[in-house]
Amino acid sequence: MNHAIQDLRFAARQLARQPTFALLFIVTLALGIGAATTCFSVLNAVALRPIPFPEPDRLVAINLVGPQGSFRAPLTLNGLRALTETQGVFSGYAGYVPGTVTVAAGGTADRVPSAEISGDIFSVLGVPVQIGRSIVAADAGSRVAVVGNDYALRVFGSDGAALGKTILVNGEQHAVVGVARPRFSFPEDARVWLPLALTTPDRSVVVVARIQPGVSAAQADAVARAALAAATARPTTETADWTAATAPLREIMMGTKQRDMALFILVASGLVLLIACANLAGLLTSHLGARKHEIAVRAAIGARRVRIVQQLMTESVMLALAGGSLGVLLAQWGVAVFAATLGKPRGADWIDITVDSRVLLFALLVSTLTALLFGLAPAIRGSRADLRDALQEDRGAAGAQPRGHRVRYILVAGQVALSIGLVSGAAAIVTSSMRFGSLDTGFNRDRLLVSRVALENRAYDHPEQRLAFVDSVLGRLRSLPGVASASVASHVPLADRDVPGAGFILDGTATPERPPRASLRFIDADYLGTMAIPVDRGRAFTAAEARDRRPRTAIINDTMARRHWPDRDPVGARLRLLGGPEVAGWYTIVGVAGDVAQRQLPAEPEDQIYLPLSPAREMTFVVRSASDPAPLATSARDAVRAVDPSLAVETRTMAAAYAFYVNDRRLQGLVLGTIGAIAVLIAALGVYGAVSLMVTERRRELAIRTALGASRRAVMRLVLARGLSLATVGVGAGLLLAIGLTALLSSIFLGVRAFDVRVLGSTAAVLACVALAASWWPARRAMRIDPIIALKE
Repeated sequence: MNHAIQDLRFAARQLARQPTFALLFIVTLALGIGAATTCFSVLNAVALRPIPFPEPDRLVAINLVGPQGSFRAPLTLNGLRALTETQGVFSGYAGYVPGTVTVAAGGTADRVPSAEISGDIFSVLGVPVQIGRSIVAADAGSRVAVVGNDYALRVFGSDGAALGKTILVNGEQHAVVGVARPRFSFPEDARVWLPLALTTPDRSVVVVARIQPGVSAAQADAVARAALAAATARPTTETADWTAATAPLREIMMGTKQRDMALFILVASGLVLLIACANLAGLLTSHLGARKHEIAVRAAIGARRVRIVQQLMTESVMLALAGGSLGVLLAQWGVAVFAATLGKPRGADWIDITVDSRVLLFALLVSTLTALLFGLAPAIRGSRADLRDALQEDRGAAGAQPRGHRVRYILVAGQVALSIGLVSGAAAIVTSSMRFGSLDTGFNRDRLLVSRVALENRAYDHPEQRLAFVDSVLGRLRSLPGVASASVASHVPLADRDVPGAGFILDGTATPERPPRASLRFIDADYLGTMAIPVDRGRAFTAAEARDRRPRTAIINDTMARRHWPDRDPVGARLRLLGGPEVAGWYTIVGVAGDVAQRQLPAEPEDQIYLPLSPAREMTFVVRSASDPAPLATSARDAVRAVDPSLAVETRTMAAAYAFYVNDRRLQGLVLGTIGAIAVLIAALGVYGAVSLMVTERRRELAIRTALGASRRAVMRLVLARGLSLATVGVGAGLLLAIGLTALLSSIFLGVRAFDVRVLGSTAAVLACVALAASWWPARRAMRIDPIIALKE
């Protein structure tokens, strides 16, 4: 105990005498620990923290899995019924169908995420309702509902006030029989739960089950496979060769996108920590090299190697704890920024990105391991000083350098190389995210306003009723001040992702075993003009074609024209659509329109077919304004509600819809750019530390050079050359690493170029400039060395 106290006091005095070394060590470690701890907090919240249900490891989802195991499909109601044979394996199971419904209550109508459920899914999850009762199997087909706690508070003022109230769900009355617990929103951010109708045996349904205590996941999986082996459990003949399988419920709730992104960020921050550790190892090696006389004297007067190593390790641990503590403070700030920027994934209100006990333990372990791994080796090496050489060495003889200088220079060059690789990867993603802002979407997205309307109540059962509604709304929209044009479509690019599709056969060709498919959009005569989608060949629909759908005409996109009519103009050609009665039949192509990005950015080429408007249950009105469309949002909603006040309207600008696709990539660029900037800062500290220590070690040599006639500029060039040599070696190795890393990123992220000369060149130039700047101040200090004073020391 006395030795420990003595070591602590001595370590504190030593570090106080060398504040530059201590500050470099603490700041470098704090940056590495802060970055790693912040990213681990995200991974902890997304992938490690259990989902908010009792015994979450026993909750599984049951799906159909493709032959290669890479695709999943839901079961059918027949498959759900087959699970009755698994009572000894699952303590409970329930199915659900996520969706969105129009709910009218308290004088307001909203589009609300919903779930139709079979059985008591609340009991299966182990989260009973807050008030009232849940939906049970006996409720199938009845008009009851459970509402979310936040919905009840917003509409009715309290959860208790909602119980027993009547709400209109898609125009039909439902009695509220229960209110869910706060923050419960399973599945997919649901706020209303309804009984699942069991009248369509082949309807797709997602199944969640709880495994009985004492039953392993492998046993449950095997039993589920056997119970669902019947073909009736498959939704289509295309999945006849698929098999049933269980998967942890977390994967269904979170998917793999957030987890993979968190892992990717953690790996990037791990590289930053590795750069920081290399810096620390170089600092410690130099620090102990400068203290070899002191260590040799202590050994000469009887200090044991164990005590010397113990003393040196005490200093390392003190520095590590200080750096780790500062790193945790930086992580607190970083986590707050992450939480505000990332938001919560859909249906995951329970996720909180915080610095909890697991994160603090992670920071403590990383700090401790850093002290042990990167402090122990230099300490052992320093304790092996040759006593006679160390005591006889002329301290500060011209040209003398510590034996560890090569190790230190290699470590600094390694830092620069890792920084080049990391910054190049971050720059590639940042550059791709910047390109997203100018991507060609195939239409003019400026001054566009889109309003999504669902006509799901019985007042719109007939197409004539829906068509009358469309005509009335379009008339009101076109009469609004500031509206240049207005149109309607079944689906709008970027704003509506779930676009239907159909198989097709070209006229004069045999029916293939698997016909090609194209996405379908039903549009009115003004749609292409309102969206500013060019018609490259042929013409758009006439008003008569759009209204009467006679004769049957179609417009295809450029990709489809090039793919299926490579040698001739498709205008006038015929194709046969496959599918339901609304679309099946022969169509004559009257035009070829430009390609449009529908589901993702950058767009992947896909076959697209436009058909004359067939008013569906859900439609999107498009308004092109003469100026900023945002002020028209309220007027557009009022135009719809003036025709039918019970309808919910989702209105947003196309700029907001576009931002939904771009923000993820911009966020990736922001996060990786920040990590890259930290890596550059740590590398700069490493270069500064190496060059500064070199100036200190060679102080007498530089003084002698000056006394013998070397100019101050020559001394400055000598020091700068050392910094640039370190940077050159690091940049060369880093470019090789960067080429491999950007190639890997291009296979993961759309739009990232595998070999971008501008990115690689600019990154190398930035790191070279940073190394030059980091060497500048030590070089100025060397230039100002007074030979008389230095030689007297």
